[in-house]
Amino acid sequence: MALSKNATPGGPLPDENWHYLEVAGNIDNPSNNPRRKGAVIRLTQVSNPGISWTGAKFDDGSTTTAKFTWARDFNSLNKPTPEDVGLAATKKAINDTQTGLAVQGVMWISTADDLSNLPAGAHRFARNNTGVTVLPSDGYFFLEVLAKRDTANGSCILATSDTRDVWIGFRYTVPDEANFTWIQLNQTVENLGLTEAVKRALNAVQKNGDEMTGNLYLKNDGRVNFCIMNEDGTPRMWLFKDKGGDGIHINNGNDGGGDYVFHKDGSFYAPLAVRAGGSKKLAVRSDNNSELSAHFNLWGAANRPTVIELDDDQGWHLYSQRNPDGSILFTVNSDIMANRKLNVGDATFSSDGNINGSVWGGWLNDWLNNNLSRKNTASLETNGWFKDASTGLIIQWGITGGNLNKAVVNLPIPFPNAGLWSLGWVAGTLDMGNDDWSNSASLLNNSQLTVTTDHWWSTAWIAIGK
Repeated sequence: MALSKNATPGGPLPDENWHYLEVAGNIDNPSNNPRRKGAVIRLTQVSNPGISWTGAKFDDGSTTTAKFTWARDFNSLNKPTPEDVGLAATKKAINDTQTGLAVQGVMWISTADDLSNLPAGAHRFARNNTGVTVLPSDGYFFLEVLAKRDTANGSCILATSDTRDVWIGFRYTVPDEANFTWIQLNQTVENLGLTEAVKRALNAVQKNGDEMTGNLYLKNDGRVNFCIMNEDGTPRMWLFKDKGGDGIHINNGNDGGGDYVFHKDGSFYAPLAVRAGGSKKLAVRSDNNSELSAHFNLWGAANRPTVIELDDDQGWHLYSQRNPDGSILFTVNSDIMANRKLNVGDATFSSDGNINGSVWGGWLNDWLNNNLSRKNTASLETNGWFKDASTGLIIQWGITGGNLNKAVVNLPIPFPNAGLWSLGWVAGTLDMGNDDWSNSASLLNNSQLTVTTDHWWSTAWIAIGK
C-alpha cells in the first residue's frame, strides 16, 4: 500500500486527491513479453474514506497506450452522484430551477446572460451584483422563468421585488438584445394614462358610505366648505374656516339662522342665544338691538379671589365678589330698583317707603307713631278744618249764605270714618227781642250737611267727626 496523487492534473488517477493505493493483482506474463502488462488497483480517498475506486488495465503487448479504467465503488455510505450515473444534465436542471427547496441562496446577477441561461420553470432568489443593473431595481427579487423561446435563448421572467413591486422582463433574442426589457405590472395604468385616476381611487372614501382611520385633508388657500345636503341638492349644513378669518363657521344652510363662530381667540358666537339644560333651559341671549355690546366676565385677583362682572362698552354695571374670608359682596355701579321690596338680612325695605327691622321692633312707621308726637294738620279758611293727629278727631266749620230755605252743603273734607254731630246758628248779632230765627245745621252723611237759613241771614255751622 502506498500514498499516491497525480503528478499533473488529469491522470492517471481518477481525481486530484490523495489516495491510499493498493495493488489487488497483476496479469500473468508466461511469454515474458515486455509489452504485456495488466493490473487491478484499489484507491481510497484520504480526505473522504467513503470514496473509493477500482482501476483495471490490460495490455496484450500490441500497444503501449493502454490506460487504467476506473470505476467508483458504492455502498450505503458512498452513494453515486448524478454524474456517476449519467444524470449530470438532470442535476443541472434541478440546480438551476431550485424547485422544491425550503431555503434558496442568493443568486448574484452580473450579466443579462445569467438570467437568460436559467431554464423554464426556474425559481430563484436573486439580486444585482455591485454596480450592475440587470434586474429592474435595487433590492432582492423572487424570480420565475415563465417560458423559454425555441431559439436564441429567449426568456420571459416574472420578478417580484422585496418592496412588492411586480415586473415582467423580456429578452427575445440573445445576443442581439443586450439587456432585458422590464415592464412594471402594478404601474401599467401609467401606460393607459390612468395614473391620476388611480391615485384618486387609491384608498378613496366610497360615496355610499365608508370608514376612515386616518386624517382627511382639504387643501386650498381659498374657502373650502364641508356640506351636508338634502336629497334634492339643497344645503342642510355648511362648515368652513377662511384662511386668516375669525374662526370656524357653521350654519344651518337653507334653514337660515346665521353663522355660529368658534373664534380663534377662544370665544364662541351664536347669532341669537346659547341655551343649556333639558326640558327647562337657561339661555344667554341677545336681541341684537342694543346700542352697546355687553359681556359677563369671570376673573379674580389675590384680594378678590372670584369676581363675576357685567360690563358694556362704557364700563361695568355690577359685580358679585367672593372675598378672601369667604363672604360675598354685591356691588352696583348706579341705582337699584325693586318693584315690591328689598330684603337685607332680616330687614325689609318696602315699596311704600316703610322699613321693617329688629332695631325698630317691627315697622318703622309704627315705631314713629308710638314714640313721637304726631303732627296735627288744618285748613284755616272760612270753610276750613282741623285734624288732631293723635286722636284722629276732625273739626270742620263754615258759613252758608242767607236765604229762606234749606241747603245741602259739602263739608271741606269728608270724615274718613263717621260724623259725630253738627251745630248751626245765625251768622250775625241779633237785636234784643229777635227770637224767631230758625238757622240750624245737621249731618246728612260723612261728607254733607243740611243747613237752614232764615230772614235772609247766613248760617254759621260747625261739625265734628273722625
